[in-house]
Amino acid sequence: MGLFTKKSNANFWISYSDLVAGLLFIFLAILLISHLSFSSQKKENEKVSEKLQYFLKLRERIAEELRINFIKEGVEVLINPKNGILIIKENLLFDRDRANLKPEGKELLKKIVPTYTKTLFGSQEFQEWVKNIVIEGHASKERAERYLKDMELSQERAFAVLSFVFGDEFGEFEYMEKFRDITTAQGRGFMASVEKLPDENVVDLRRRNRRVEIKYMMQSDRMLEDLHTIMEERKYERKIYDKNRF
Repeated sequence: MGLFTKKSNANFWISYSDLVAGLLFIFLAILLISHLSFSSQKKENEKVSEKLQYFLKLRERIAEELRINFIKEGVEVLINPKNGILIIKENLLFDRDRANLKPEGKELLKKIVPTYTKTLFGSQEFQEWVKNIVIEGHASKERAERYLKDMELSQERAFAVLSFVFGDEFGEFEYMEKFRDITTAQGRGFMASVEKLPDENVVDLRRRNRRVEIKYMMQSDRMLEDLHTIMEERKYERKIYDKNRF
């Protein structure tokens, strides 16, 4: 139980820090957009605006590239078009309440991972902005007494995927070392349940919640640093301009 608690705490802080960084970037982005909208010096702010729009659209561009490449390879996967999260249904990888990968699940991962890594790391632009990758196990919310069991199961499933991908049975693939250097695994239990669809029954909702996700996290800290640098350059240019005027 002690080991389980330590894992849970570690997973919480990984998720919490990523969430805080993401929210901070979104907040500052909104602040900057508001500033640019009301600024009378629009020409001076064009560079800032362009950089900001680039950052905001980058995640979606990666998601679209993943979708296109999986179609080209004939691999049917679910990709969230907004954040690029790759979703694998429980029954494609595991039997119910089990954390051992099924043979067909292993074959599916052998098709998914090489295309995923080639998309993210084959592009110099994408590679520069991907901070880390997380393999997440998720469970359905059914009974309160299953909380610990489902949390542990989701962790074991995430680690099962990680272990297989980097194990001898999987074999080497392009960008394997880079992928391994920035990838971690964690279980979320039912902490990140999907939203209920209109007219969806409880059984189908629970089935959709039982899944494994592979997600890439962006370098929000670097994005903020770049924006800060641009704004400081603008301030300096403005000072020089004002000084020369008089």
